[in-house]
Amino acid sequence: MALGDMLGSAKMNGMSGHSAIYGDRFTKVQGARSSTQTGAKAQYYPTGPPENETYNPTCPATYDLTNLPHRSQTDYWIMLCKIDTATSKRQIAAISRDTGVARIPLCVASPAFLHPSYFPIDPFHLFYENCMPFVWDTWTTGSKPRERVHIPADKIEALGALVGVAYKTLPPVFCGTIRNPHLKRQSQYKAYKWMALLHWYILPMGLELEFDFSVLNNFSYFVEAVQTAMMIKSHSQNDLKALQGIINTFLETYEALYVGNDPTKILRCCLCVFQLVHVPIHISWYGSIRNGSQATVEREIGHAEHQIHLKTHPFANLENIIVENEMVRLVQLYHPTLSPLWAKDRTFASPLPSRLWKLSQALRINKVDVAGLADHFAAIRQCLGIRSSRSLMEYDLRRFGKLQMTKHTLRSRISEIQTSTTNKRAEISTHQFAEAIAFYSLSYLGQERTVAVYTPLEGVNSPLKTVIRGKWPSDATKIFAIETASVSNLVGIWEAKDSGNVYVLRKHPGLEMLDTSQCGLPHGLEKEADDGETDDS
Repeated sequence: MALGDMLGSAKMNGMSGHSAIYGDRFTKVQGARSSTQTGAKAQYYPTGPPENETYNPTCPATYDLTNLPHRSQTDYWIMLCKIDTATSKRQIAAISRDTGVARIPLCVASPAFLHPSYFPIDPFHLFYENCMPFVWDTWTTGSKPRERVHIPADKIEALGALVGVAYKTLPPVFCGTIRNPHLKRQSQYKAYKWMALLHWYILPMGLELEFDFSVLNNFSYFVEAVQTAMMIKSHSQNDLKALQGIINTFLETYEALYVGNDPTKILRCCLCVFQLVHVPIHISWYGSIRNGSQATVEREIGHAEHQIHLKTHPFANLENIIVENEMVRLVQLYHPTLSPLWAKDRTFASPLPSRLWKLSQALRINKVDVAGLADHFAAIRQCLGIRSSRSLMEYDLRRFGKLQMTKHTLRSRISEIQTSTTNKRAEISTHQFAEAIAFYSLSYLGQERTVAVYTPLEGVNSPLKTVIRGKWPSDATKIFAIETASVSNLVGIWEAKDSGNVYVLRKHPGLEMLDTSQCGLPHGLEKEADDGETDDS
């Protein structure tokens, strides 16, 4: 399992690393051993390790997640002074083992350095490339069949098969095809695919495949914590307190399920899972946890690498790239409208782009259609309050196949909202969920009105945190209309054939950290902006 930013940050920070007794660089929580054999390392972090007197006699019996012993700048400098005055490598090794601080790093020379907050958590790796694969592997290969947290091979195989075909009802502007994790786990399973499993597929499919409910319920707290932390929004102190409660509940129930009273299983309390407890304080230090994402750095490195043409003079190329990018950025500051991507990302807290609702792909309405569209026309009349007995055709009624929702996502919206009943799920601003059937425009009271005719999702409920499900109405004539300005976001669905349950898949904010290629999208397809009222669609 890759440890992502933890190893790199620990090395730059001069820390001993995750294998030290005090491997957590934010707190003085002591690691625990899962074995009594000589040489076993204290590199796991349960809050209450079982049989502590035997396995970890020097470790506190319990840790309170709401009152952890955090590191401080003062303590850090005391440790650095001890290292500086040490007279032998043995003394330095002992100090490093007892404190978790290995050396004096160069970065402490900067007046901006403040331990331990100088290096933020990288959510890109922590959430999606460390924790998610670790939990998956624990379910499949890291546990035994008789354990509660073990998912039987036949159910894992069934889930993988469902994931492999679920992309058909996922809007392609979200991400690329999600491969079967049962077959492709060891074949460069990319971050956006772990994101899809975490946010969309494991909980709904686990419910339908009857995974152990307590395991799914515990996992739902992890999903909600990640989703909340990744939202592009300000967080009040109450919000952070609530997020801390969600994470603490996840860690406590995780330990009860995955470790229980077996001290040999504390290896499941690896450092990446424990570090989730620090997410709220990082948000209070830096703002959005997304600010620490290493994905943006890796993306820029990749772009720069492709632009370096002279191996003999790479720095000259880099200098030109930096100057050019800075000039473009300065121009965009003066003229933001020159770059739709700048407006999309809202880099400097710019206002949301003005929303445009345009209909395209006009469809002819003939006499045969008029008879078959009576239900549509009745819904339009009720929506707009038209009580006149005049035919709607007299109001210059026109039918369309596609809806453009924002000025930046013309191709994305067109590729999703079309006449096919499979790919026209949209979220209504009242937080209803519906399947768009058709779009109409007409001239009424001197104004052009545009409406969407839809079938609502009924019986919407949430059996687990972040899970939204319902069923399509059994009555095919249950059709309504709403003005297109009230349609907020495009969503995907996953429909369970046996139960008829329909699960809503809202675009999760983690995808915005990645460019189109990292999301598995063609280069010509622009990602959809987070332009809705909520940030988790």
